[in-house]
Amino acid sequence: MRLRPLILLLALSLGAVALGLAVVRPWEEARTQTRSPSHTSRHRLRTDDQKPRAMPVPAAPAVAPATLEGRVVRAGRPAPDVRVTARDTGTFVETRTAADGSFTFEALPPGHYLVGALSGDEASPLVGPVALGPGQVQRDVVLELLAGAHVSGTVVDVRTGRTIAGALVRSSAGATFTDHAGRFRLGPLPIGGTFVEASARGYQSRVQWLSLDVAREYGGLELALRGAIVLRGRVTRLGKPVPGASVWAEKGHLSANGEPFGPVTCDAEGTFELEVASGDLELAASAPGGVRVPGPRLTIAEGGEYDALQIELGEALRATGTVTIDGRPAEGAGLYLIDAQMQAPCGTAVTGAGGAFAFDNISTGSYLLQVNAGVLTAQAGPFAVTGAEDPPWTVDLSSGRTLRGVVLPGHAGVRVRWRSSDWAGALFAETVTADDGSFSFAGVPERTVWLEAEGNGAFAQTEVDAQAREVTLKLEPSGVSGFVVDAEGRPVSDFLIRAVPLTGGVPRLWPVLNPDGEFQLTVPPGRYELFASASGHGESARGTEVTVEAGRITPSVRLTLADDERLVGQVVALPDMGPLSGVEVRVIRGRGGRAATYERLGVQTTDASGRFEMAAVPPTAWVSFSKDGFQTRSLTAKEIRDAYRGVVGLSPGRSPGPEQPKPYEGIGLQLQPNVAKGVFVAAVFDGSPAQAAGIVPGDQIVAVDGAPVAGLPLNEVIARITGPSGTTVRLSLQRAGRAFDRVLRRRTIQL
Repeated sequence: MRLRPLILLLALSLGAVALGLAVVRPWEEARTQTRSPSHTSRHRLRTDDQKPRAMPVPAAPAVAPATLEGRVVRAGRPAPDVRVTARDTGTFVETRTAADGSFTFEALPPGHYLVGALSGDEASPLVGPVALGPGQVQRDVVLELLAGAHVSGTVVDVRTGRTIAGALVRSSAGATFTDHAGRFRLGPLPIGGTFVEASARGYQSRVQWLSLDVAREYGGLELALRGAIVLRGRVTRLGKPVPGASVWAEKGHLSANGEPFGPVTCDAEGTFELEVASGDLELAASAPGGVRVPGPRLTIAEGGEYDALQIELGEALRATGTVTIDGRPAEGAGLYLIDAQMQAPCGTAVTGAGGAFAFDNISTGSYLLQVNAGVLTAQAGPFAVTGAEDPPWTVDLSSGRTLRGVVLPGHAGVRVRWRSSDWAGALFAETVTADDGSFSFAGVPERTVWLEAEGNGAFAQTEVDAQAREVTLKLEPSGVSGFVVDAEGRPVSDFLIRAVPLTGGVPRLWPVLNPDGEFQLTVPPGRYELFASASGHGESARGTEVTVEAGRITPSVRLTLADDERLVGQVVALPDMGPLSGVEVRVIRGRGGRAATYERLGVQTTDASGRFEMAAVPPTAWVSFSKDGFQTRSLTAKEIRDAYRGVVGLSPGRSPGPEQPKPYEGIGLQLQPNVAKGVFVAAVFDGSPAQAAGIVPGDQIVAVDGAPVAGLPLNEVIARITGPSGTTVRLSLQRAGRAFDRVLRRRTIQL
């Protein structure tokens, strides 16, 4: 059996996880120091690898590491001497359980960890992501050993199809290398969601998530790696090189970022070489001990050359301030610094004496501050950094509403989190239940929030109004099952399911490996639009809408993939018809009225003969061709295949290059006026604040910040909704006769 590869680098998302993972760059130095050549650290991260940075008074001490504790059980009994692993972006650590089944990871960098256990032919389902803030101690993670599965397959070159010998293949079960024929075998792997990561010299690493339904042998998995593209450049501060600076690249898409490329460390001249894959990327860098500074946004094409890039860190500025809670200094509180434009974490600190803190080596911009103090989690800001004697930041928080509750049936280790529509970035407030199922949050906003619980494939969620202080959540299994077939009705065995919640929240991704094309997804109750895609096929032509009810698995959902429509052609110069090399070829499609790339196809350039080749390009997709000195041209795939027989001619002339939609600062809505009835939501963009707030197409906007919008021109309504990143806006909406308000925090929307 030969399973089709899924050519996609995925964000760290499990089937039951609806949360994007935060990437906090200032910790990468510590992570790099603790990694062995196989990127695996034994037992735990060493505390002596995390050297504190000296800060003058009244600055905070060095960022405090986090601790993760839990236990492993087998049939309800403690399981001693069991291997336990924890994985976050850039960190892979392991330890073994004590005689009572307990385990501890100390000195962990803050982040979001997937935790699993294995022993012999048994493995636990992965738990997580478990959120760990600076200095935080997370207890009561429970891992249950069950019969595990084994997976075997090959690692191949995505373009040539040749196998890759000596590739490193790693999972929660450990690591192995491919043999001379590119073959590997891993196990035991947990039933449910798990990851397999492949890497090889000269290639980009790839994380493949699998959904394994039973404990058995799965064969024929094919992991296809893309060749690396090298970016070369320099990091400077006020024109001078910055030795030791960290450089990495992030995916430039609106949806939640996947794993970054890098980081790498600059040499004594401030120069760097970074391997990336094709697509839209944004470079970022940080000085030693500094915070994330955004760099240039690039479109990377296979076959392109990228030299002399520069990231300017700007003046090394310092932000100081104090945190108080209920008027008292908050000492030892963990802090996240958040870029208000992209709502991405960019620095960490811990408050010192008198609640004082400091962030060094930051650049001008607008920032939010998240405070984690015990059970209190709160955000403040935005704060401006201009370099012109900025005043200290005063963060005066109130412990405010304490929200207590219980999850039924009551047992330890169930993840509970709250979120609100003005919550910035991928950070979130999360805890786990005690032995009796109880939990508590402090500092919950005095307005409607969403409360969610998740454990062992069961879910509970509810809206909690501003007056609520006690909540009971009842866990019930829910989800959807079905099968994926090709255009001729044959089962597809290796595919990706994408579920877009129509009632708010982050889209979920499930890679599935099943020889019969069957899938079963555990998701919270709600309405979803399901899409399927697989290597060698087009995406399912249109989404299938399903309603998931509490306590029930919605059955027999059929998703049909389009035929493999490979697009092959040649680009020539007009009028002499000579071949054109180095032409950038990009596949685009419409989404919400704007252009967006087909992420899985990437971007490429034509070879010396002007040839290009792309897989799974639907007939309706638009393909753009651009090269300096020639006019950019866009055609549909159908036109290229049928009308032009694969030969595309470019005329000489000045061209602005491929159209790049410009970012704006807002909440991610497209509006549609109705002269008789008012302003309505026409589209909601993936990953936007509006989507996280549960706003859906068809909602009517009644007022903005309390001011009615009836009778206003559409451009004035848009002007009221948009505004500086990091600030909030209150929308009053109506849906099916029900009025409700949402407070949303604006961010930069990059389409």
